[in-house]
Amino acid sequence: MGKKTVRCPVCSNPVKPKNLPAHIENVHSPEAETNRRERQAKERSLAKQKAKERRRELVKCKKCAIKLMRKDMKKHMREAHGILPGSLRLISRRGSRVEGPKDCSACNKSKSPVWRYSESSRGSVFICAACKPRLFDRSFGTKDVMDYAITGGAFESSRRRH
Repeated sequence: MGKKTVRCPVCSNPVKPKNLPAHIENVHSPEAETNRRERQAKERSLAKQKAKERRRELVKCKKCAIKLMRKDMKKHMREAHGILPGSLRLISRRGSRVEGPKDCSACNKSKSPVWRYSESSRGSVFICAACKPRLFDRSFGTKDVMDYAITGGAFESSRRRH
């Protein structure tokens, strides 16, 4: 049932006995080694060329919708929008409180309670009470108490404004 194979004396790969001389000539000869190195060099140069073309590709900014080269996107996000690559930003203010100790995504400490935000620059994250104000300021800009009172504070919300 099983096919009989022998081990190659050079690389120990299983090879059929009738194919062993061809295997040694095609894989382990000096010419084969030279061909392999040339092929690998061509593949590396092709990969570099593709990477260079990819960096020159035009992409659209998700914030302001302008088109620019991919290689310039990080600089644009940093300078035009103040977003550092890899920094945690909230996309939505909507979060839910979670009881029990969880690791805060901003300070990496286990704290309780934390708030879970599903829309952020890193996907779903947990934020502790100490990091929440700083993260809100970084993500949405700073607001003081008067801004909250004017834009929809709940205090006496049923009263008429004069």
